[in-house]
Amino acid sequence: MSEISNCIPPVLTTRNEYGLICSQDIKYVYRPNGKIDWRAMIPKEFIVPNRMKTQETDVSKLADKDVLILLSGFRELAEIRGYSSIAFTPVTTNLDSVVVSCSITWLPNYETEGLVKVSGGVGDATSDNTTAFGKAFLSPIAENRAFIRAVRNFLRISVAGFEECNNSGGFALQEQFVENSIKNIKPQSLLEDVMLEKGVTLERLKKQLADDNYNNAGAVASLSDLPEWKLIELTARLKKLPAT
Repeated sequence: MSEISNCIPPVLTTRNEYGLICSQDIKYVYRPNGKIDWRAMIPKEFIVPNRMKTQETDVSKLADKDVLILLSGFRELAEIRGYSSIAFTPVTTNLDSVVVSCSITWLPNYETEGLVKVSGGVGDATSDNTTAFGKAFLSPIAENRAFIRAVRNFLRISVAGFEECNNSGGFALQEQFVENSIKNIKPQSLLEDVMLEKGVTLERLKKQLADDNYNNAGAVASLSDLPEWKLIELTARLKKLPAT
C-alpha cells in the first residue's frame, strides 16, 4: 500500500486563472503598477556580494548594484513564473570561443494578458572571459549565461548573474566562492546532471560510445570508468540534446 501511495506527489503545482501558483510556500511581491516584482522574490541564499565593488558580506546591507544573483536563483524564478520550453541554439563554436542563444517560451499569465510570450538571450564564453577552470566548460557556461539573460530580460531584473561575470575585466568573480565550488564540482557530477535533465540512460550512453568506436565501450559499468576528458566531451554533446 505504501508503494502505491508513494506514486502520488505530496504537493501538486496548480495555477489559478491569473497564471499564478497557488501555494502557501510562494509569496508573490507586487509593484505599485500591479505587476510582479520578480527581483524581490529571489531568496537571499541565491544573492551574493559583488567582490569587484564591495567587501561587505551581508547582502541585506547592499544595494542591487553591489550584488550578483546565482544561477539557482534564476532557475527558481523561471520555475515559479512557468515555461513550456527552453531551447539552446549554438551560434558559433570553436576551441576558444562559444556563443549560444537561449529561447524561453513562457506560460501565459495576467501580466501578458493571457498571451504566450517568448524571450531570448545570448551568452558567450571565451578563453578571455572565463577562469582557468571555466575554460574547460565553455559550452555549459555560454548556455548558462544565455539562460540568465533570457530570464532577466523577460522578468525585468537589472541585477547581473554571478555566472555572467569573469575575472579578466568588467565584473570580477568571487575567487573564494569559485575555489570552494571547484572543490565540489566533478566532471562526472556534471555529466550525471545533464543525463538526468535529458533523460539519457547509461545504456544509451554506452551505445553512443560504441557508435563512436570508443575502446572497451561494452566494459563501461559506470561513469567512473570514463576518463575526465571523455566525461567533459559527453557533457558538451548531451547539452545540445532537447530535454525529455
